[in-house]
Amino acid sequence: MSDLKNNVTSDWIRATGFFGHTPHRISVSLFVEGDDDVPLWVEAVKPYQDKYDIRVTTNKMVNPDEGNGKDKLLSMQGLGTSKVVAVDADYDLLIDNYSANTELVRTGEFVVNTTWYSLENILMQKTHSIPLLESFSESSIGWFMDYLQKVSEGIYNSPARKFGKILANLNIQKLAASGDFSALKGVYSNEGITNMETIGNRLSEMDCAGRNLWKVMRGHNLWNTIVKPDEERLINERIKEITDQQVAEGNPFDRIAAMNQLGIYTRVKDFVEVEFYNNNLDGISIPAETRSKLDSLFS
Repeated sequence: MSDLKNNVTSDWIRATGFFGHTPHRISVSLFVEGDDDVPLWVEAVKPYQDKYDIRVTTNKMVNPDEGNGKDKLLSMQGLGTSKVVAVDADYDLLIDNYSANTELVRTGEFVVNTTWYSLENILMQKTHSIPLLESFSESSIGWFMDYLQKVSEGIYNSPARKFGKILANLNIQKLAASGDFSALKGVYSNEGITNMETIGNRLSEMDCAGRNLWKVMRGHNLWNTIVKPDEERLINERIKEITDQQVAEGNPFDRIAAMNQLGIYTRVKDFVEVEFYNNNLDGISIPAETRSKLDSLFS
């Protein structure tokens, strides 16, 4: 018996679309890295849904016995106009030969990437923390360029894990809570960075230099150490305003009622996480290069 996953090619998806509920639209399967990626990419392809029936899915949804992830998508067979993959850019755009799939991420005809480091970086546009991220970026140029230099030289076995450790060592979460990142300036010297001009040029081309440096830092870490705590703080402040009003009006203190008034029926940190990945996505701007790639595929 042949392996089903190898038979689900672009041509197969396109052909079977004629027997679906929308035969006038061209069927497309857009595979993304994981469940958290689905809502953003659903939003990203909305402009093309009049002509195409683009169904955003994960590899595991189609092949339950297999896993998800970037490497799995980039090893898929049968890509084409009706079978496309969308992946996080990570550092594949910024650093030559960053991974075994760098060229495929950059030039694959049916591969779309986030341009910025990951979908978390794109999603952070809808938070209240952009000024905080910009301040962090402007104070982080020295240590981050040093980090990129070492990544490009292959010094770190796991660049993602190392990035998290650097943030922890720099007490980023504490600095973010204070709103002052000035202590980061001058942490590293740029004197030993030999390919700064190349990396700097690419950062500028991607509109990710200076205050926009956060766009190419590992978004998962920035979310957990800077943005999520800030979003939780803002919500807790709103809850406190309501409970203070309760007491001022002679009513008993009721935090649960205050949370429910804001549409929160779970822990604040869980609410913030769900909101971040799933809701209020219509105001997000897809990076220009990513939008251009989608346009070339579906316009």
